[in-house]
Amino acid sequence: MFKKSFTPSRFVLPAGLIVGLIAGLIGEVAQAQLLRVSPLVIQTQAEKGQARSSVEFTNIGNNAYRARIYAMPFTYNRDGLKNLKSSPQDLTPYLTFSPRELVLEPNQTRTVRLNARFAPTVPDGEYRVMLYADPLNEIDPANPTPAVTLRTRLGITVYVRKGDLAPNLVVQQATYNPQKKQILLLTRNSGSATTRPKAQWKISQGKQEIAVGRLEETTVIAGSDRYLTIPYPPPGKKLTPGTYQLSGQLEWSFPKTGTLTFNVPLTISEQDVQSLNRS
Repeated sequence: MFKKSFTPSRFVLPAGLIVGLIAGLIGEVAQAQLLRVSPLVIQTQAEKGQARSSVEFTNIGNNAYRARIYAMPFTYNRDGLKNLKSSPQDLTPYLTFSPRELVLEPNQTRTVRLNARFAPTVPDGEYRVMLYADPLNEIDPANPTPAVTLRTRLGITVYVRKGDLAPNLVVQQATYNPQKKQILLLTRNSGSATTRPKAQWKISQGKQEIAVGRLEETTVIAGSDRYLTIPYPPPGKKLTPGTYQLSGQLEWSFPKTGTLTFNVPLTISEQDVQSLNRS
């Protein structure tokens, strides 16, 4: 009855490293917590106005873990994630999930189940939320010493598509950011569905190949654009001013498989080199 697809991913929050550093600075006891979440990205297609999914949370730390689960609308702009107060694509009005609070003992796993329901009058489109697990501070009666707990929200992106939707990607331009030591590949998605392309890329000058590489998945929201970032130059290589060609292929697998070949000019100026050398 329901069609469901996941982009599975595992995530481990190394809270102990950061919390330990905080505790060392302020002289209080830190309580590290480790949480594994799967999947980190959920994508479902509504069938007859309904879609179901689930997320697993596993406590792989040594202490009990307590968190509040809530949802809020979001988007991705050119530079990354942006939480929103409201959005036409907000899934929140149509989404129910349970439980809304987790208490996990060490090595325990809990499942949060999600259910999206759309009335026939709801327009076709992509609806999305970020599902957050927000750690809750608790006082341990056995340890009255003041504690510092790292309060880091874990986010799971949830996409539910109502209707026949597809992305439409175009690579618009490539620029260089010497402060971040990155090539910024501006990619526009004018389609009705968000997708997460991978990339194979090559930098060349005339017939000479300068560098090659691959990029992991980057979310490009429907109706928006995003910088795909390529670290450059590689370790041990110098940045040389000049005009280059940046070519390659984008590949994505949801909601439908697709590819896009691109070939755009890339100019690296003397000022870029000087700025990089100063950083």
